[in-house]
Amino acid sequence: MLRALLLVAWALPAAAQFTSPTGRLNSEGVSYDDQSLFGVSDVRYQQIDSTSVGMAPFAIRRMAWRRDAVIGPRATWSSRSIWLTILLGEGVRPGTACTGFEANYRGTPTQVVAQRMVVLPDWSPAAPSTPAPFDLIVPLDAPWTYMATAPLLYEVSTFFGQNGRYGLDLDGEPGGVGTREVGFPLGAGCVATGQRISMLLMGTAHNHYTRLRAEYDVAFAPPYAPGVLVLGFAPATFRLPGLCSDVLLTPSISVPIGQASPLGAVTNFGLENIPSAGMVGRPLYAQAAYLDPGQPGLPVALSSGTRITFPAPNSQPPTALASVTALRFGYEFYTPRVFAAGFVTRFD
Repeated sequence: MLRALLLVAWALPAAAQFTSPTGRLNSEGVSYDDQSLFGVSDVRYQQIDSTSVGMAPFAIRRMAWRRDAVIGPRATWSSRSIWLTILLGEGVRPGTACTGFEANYRGTPTQVVAQRMVVLPDWSPAAPSTPAPFDLIVPLDAPWTYMATAPLLYEVSTFFGQNGRYGLDLDGEPGGVGTREVGFPLGAGCVATGQRISMLLMGTAHNHYTRLRAEYDVAFAPPYAPGVLVLGFAPATFRLPGLCSDVLLTPSISVPIGQASPLGAVTNFGLENIPSAGMVGRPLYAQAAYLDPGQPGLPVALSSGTRITFPAPNSQPPTALASVTALRFGYEFYTPRVFAAGFVTRFD
C-alpha cells in the first residue's frame, strides 16, 4: 500500500518548490537568527511545520536556506565549512513540541543526508535582493516523499565546524509552544567518587497542551556509572545506614536514567507523555541514585532532590511552526529550548 502511495506521489503534478513555513518563496521572514543553526559548530536542531499539511505529496530532492536580507553587511557571516547530517520525517503538532527530540517524531525518521561536509556561502556582504536568494543548498542523498498528511519535521545536526555567527532568515507563526516551570531544589547530595562537588539533580515540568513532560539533568555523578531516577509524591528526610546522604522523598517508582558521561552528567532526560489528569498543580519529587563503589558505606551515591509542579497550559492556541535547538559543549548538550519560530527553508 505504501509503495503504491509513493508511486502516485511521484506521478502527481505538483509545485516545483515549497517553503517552511509556506508562502515564503518570495517574501522575507519576520526576523533573523545567527546563532542557533550554522552559527556554532555543534548543534542539534529540529523544525516542525504544519502549514504545509494538506498540499499534494511532494518528492523532496534538495533543501535550501537563505541569508536575512534586512541586516546589512556582517563580517562574521563569512564562508566556512561544516559537517552535517539531516533527517526528514513526520512530527507532532508544533504547539505540542517538546525538548525531547525523539518524542517529536511520528514514526521513524529517514536520514536523507549522511554525514557530509558543506561549504557555507559567503553572506558577509549585504543581500543582493529582498528576500535574498536561497543559495545555501544541500542535495539529499536520495529523494524523500512528504505525503503532507502530518506536520513536516526536519532535523539538522552539525559537527566539527568553525564557530562564528551566520544569519539565516527566520519566520514565526502566532501561537504558543506550551509552558514550563523550573523545579525547586531540595537537600544536598553525596560527593561522588571522582568529583569535588556534591551531586545535583535539576528538574523542569512542561505542559505541552495535550501532554506533560518531566525533564531532568544530573551533574557531578560518578563518571560512566549507571543510575536510576526515583520518583514520589511526598517529601521525606531520612538516612539509611551506610548511605552518604539523606533520602529526600517517599519512593513510588524508579526508572533507569542512563549512564553518566565522562564528566558525570546526564542531560535532558525526559519522562514523556505523562497523563495530565490530576497532575497539573500536583508536586512530583525526584532524586537520582548512582552506583558508586568508591563510597565508604553502601556503594551508592545520591543526588540532591528536586520538586517540580506541572503548570497550567498556555492560554494561546498552539502554534503552526516550532523549532527545538540544543547546543553542544564538550561531552554535553545544553538544555534544549522550544521556540514558536523557524528558519525559512525551501524544499525542491
